[in-house]
Amino acid sequence: MLKYFTMFFDKCKYILRRNKSEFIGFLFGLILFSFLVVRYLSIQKPSNPPERNKIVINVSPNELEDSLKVFEPLIIKIPMHEFGFYMYEIIDSNNLKIRIKLNDNNCIDIKSTLNSPINNIEIFKKFTKPELNRFLKLIIFFNKNHLYTCQFSNETKAFTFDYRMMKVNNGDWQYDLYRYIYYSTNNTIYEHGFRKMDKKGHLYLLAHYDSHIW
Repeated sequence: MLKYFTMFFDKCKYILRRNKSEFIGFLFGLILFSFLVVRYLSIQKPSNPPERNKIVINVSPNELEDSLKVFEPLIIKIPMHEFGFYMYEIIDSNNLKIRIKLNDNNCIDIKSTLNSPINNIEIFKKFTKPELNRFLKLIIFFNKNHLYTCQFSNETKAFTFDYRMMKVNNGDWQYDLYRYIYYSTNNTIYEHGFRKMDKKGHLYLLAHYDSHIW
């Protein structure tokens, strides 16, 4: 390595002695090339914290599993999606806004709904007020543990959460960085289209099978 650095500096000194303007042009070209290389690599491999490939949550796996068991009879009270599963989507994880139907512009503000003395939201009509409060507080709990948008299959009794989602490249999702937390209350195994990245208790951390992992 030292040999190549020596050769490089010798080349620089040779160009500088021959023509200062040529040296400045060479140096500018080198800086520009270095910038483009760094920029290309940053686009190809966005920042990927180590915990994205490990299950890192704020509670024990047992506590999270127990909460999901409590959540199961609640989530099936919301309307079923046309594709046969129940879901909610986190729109704003900081201000706690969700929507129950895909492509629905009507977002639900969790904080204001919790503060309301009655349940007056049509999409939650099957809930009693205490059930709705518990449902929303569990969503807050999952959100604090980096479990965001959720799908639940009543057929397999399986939850699938987006885990530590990050937006990169001008807001586009980076396919290789998709991660999911999978848990089934009857121990149904996850589908073959995913690879297991980590496992704690009965919680699985999954990535798409063809994801480039780094």
